[in-house]
Amino acid sequence: MRRFLAGLGAVCVALFVGACGGGGGGGDSGGGALSFSPSTLTANIEAGTSATLTVRATAADVSIFTGVVYVYIVDGQQVLSGSVELAQVNTSTFSATLHTSPTLGVGRHQGNFLVQLCKDANCAAQYPGSPVALPYDLNVTPGPLKATPSGATTASLHWGGAAPADVSVTVNGPNAAWTATTAAAWLKVTGGSGTGGGSFSVGFVPQGLAVGDYTDVVTVRAADGQSVALPFKLTVLPTQFLISGGVPTFTAVNGTDIASQNLSFSLDSGAASAWSASTSAAWLGLTPLQGTAMPATITLKPDSIGSAVNVAVIATCSVCETVGPRGTAAPSFSISNSS
Repeated sequence: MRRFLAGLGAVCVALFVGACGGGGGGGDSGGGALSFSPSTLTANIEAGTSATLTVRATAADVSIFTGVVYVYIVDGQQVLSGSVELAQVNTSTFSATLHTSPTLGVGRHQGNFLVQLCKDANCAAQYPGSPVALPYDLNVTPGPLKATPSGATTASLHWGGAAPADVSVTVNGPNAAWTATTAAAWLKVTGGSGTGGGSFSVGFVPQGLAVGDYTDVVTVRAADGQSVALPFKLTVLPTQFLISGGVPTFTAVNGTDIASQNLSFSLDSGAASAWSASTSAAWLGLTPLQGTAMPATITLKPDSIGSAVNVAVIATCSVCETVGPRGTAAPSFSISNSS
């Protein structure tokens, strides 16, 4: 059994509450003082090498830490080397970096590290909820399974837009059969099987998705029991209209003919959606009033106004998608009648 004092000796309770105090009462074993992310440490490790593992620990109740906290990690199976580093993330969370022993034998190593939160250097007393079990599941092989994406596995698009580019994933590892699968309907795996080295691609399928964030994983599994989980995320953004050429303004002398102007518009998604147009003013004519694709252009033709002079009239022209999320372009038009 190995027992490591993590970090640089004692860890001040400032990691949790921002200040160190004194004293402390009796401890209570059984877990619960910390939660871990990830909840289990996993890795595929090449035989004869050391892997670096990082975990974040968050205190469930910072008020229980009334003095200096000595953090010990108990390694009953001698999985780790002698180096453990701690770093503060915020007032309730710290990050721990551990290193596996390069002498681990080939095979699967499963178990729990025990994280002790002690009130003294000899750990004669522990804080409530200590020790806390941190599970691990490590595969040591002559050729560990690796799955490496060629680019980012996060993507975004506007609703109705074209799907983001596929992501290519390279597989390396043992000379064993492997498969790549996902349970997400908005992800599509192509070429997801092979033996030894190979590759496959992951495509995004946004059709039918509402605006929002979507997360899931693609899991690569080898016949020898190794697996790698690749996280993917897709963000679907709301669709908005884009107006080209600015807001039309009409100025004319009372009773004279007013030249028409064009208004061009499109969707920021690039989708060729059907649309309709309307206006709030009886004196403003629109042609056409609907269409089946975008980008599109409508012609605005004001009627001459023969009433009072020096009157400014504001009209609103709305253009909406006829299918899916609705966006509105609302340019304003003014006509000044002057003598």
